Amino acid sequence: MSPSDALFEGIKSGDICIDCGANVGTITELMSKHGAIVHSFEPNPHAFNVLKEKFKDNNNIYLYNKGVWDRNTKTKLYFHEHSDDDEVMWSTGSSILVTPN
Repeated sequence: MSPSDALFEGIKSGDICIDCGANVGTITELMSKHGAIVHSFEPNPHAFNVLKEKFKDNNNIYLYNKGVWDRNTKTKLYFHEHSDDDEVMWSTGSSILVTPN
């Protein structure tokens, strides 16, 4: 068992899991493989497109092209300064916070 599998060994079939900031779905996939119903949130449109393609045939994963916050609001998503070079690779550098990358 890999260390990442050990983190999810308590997940049972039918459990509901939430992946906030799912990016390209690494954690979503691990939770799903353990039988969970997964709700994955990813605000970056480039990473979200990867999620949609990766899980298009998976009926226990629900995808939301939205971020998760402590209130119902809309805000700007700032992309990493190098995102024009590779939108998916730099998608983990997206933030709603204005900070230097």
